[in-house]
Amino acid sequence: MANASAPIALAEPQVEWSMSGEWNDFLRELLDNEENRLRERIQYLEAKFGNDPESLTDRDRLELISLIVRFPQAESAQYFERVLSCLSFVNATIDLENLKTAWKDFLTSGELPEEWDSKCDYVMARSFEQLGKIMHSVSVYEYMLSQMIGGDPNYRDYDKECLFGLFEYYFESKPSRRAREILTLITAYYESGFISDDRYYAVLPKETELFYREKGEAVDRDRHLVEERLRLENDGSVRQATPDHQKSPHRRRTVERAPHATR
Repeated sequence: MANASAPIALAEPQVEWSMSGEWNDFLRELLDNEENRLRERIQYLEAKFGNDPESLTDRDRLELISLIVRFPQAESAQYFERVLSCLSFVNATIDLENLKTAWKDFLTSGELPEEWDSKCDYVMARSFEQLGKIMHSVSVYEYMLSQMIGGDPNYRDYDKECLFGLFEYYFESKPSRRAREILTLITAYYESGFISDDRYYAVLPKETELFYREKGEAVDRDRHLVEERLRLENDGSVRQATPDHQKSPHRRRTVERAPHATR
């Protein structure tokens, strides 16, 4: 008689693998159909752009760029620079006031293509640099940095390129405050193990130069403040020292003529 307290042996589930071939065929067909759909979309946008470049909206151009980045075919590459140059963003005025937000504002001004991702942003940053649009490139890097800080994991693949690209730009610019902020982020990434020793130590000597530059900028700011204060004080002293008859010459002449007028 079997022991009633003995555990009941459960039969192992039998996994049927006979359908694996059918699943492979299904997935292959599904992916092939999706790839064909995207390639047809590329051909449609390319033909439309070739016939009339102005017929494409910025959204269309971004979509074509994202598809070319995803499928870098030789026949598509010839359109990339032309499509890139037709973006309204290329002619946008970018200065220190809107440098951090210009690319974000451009992307959010309309519906973003579903194929757009961090790789597209990185390609755009490098492409604007290639076009000599340095401020535009920096604006894209600033957007990527904001996505990284915001916790988007897709942008971590380009964290080093983004940080070092921004540091090199701001290191050559004034004021140096933004370069200091980026260097602080680089140090944090290095201490977290995301940046190699070689790359970190290559940029570290610039910290000393950055330190002395910041000191010089602080001295210049203080000097300008003192000069402005002295100018304002001097202007006030001049106004206080001006005689009343010099402040109102017309009144003085009227008073002098008054006795003659009574005769």
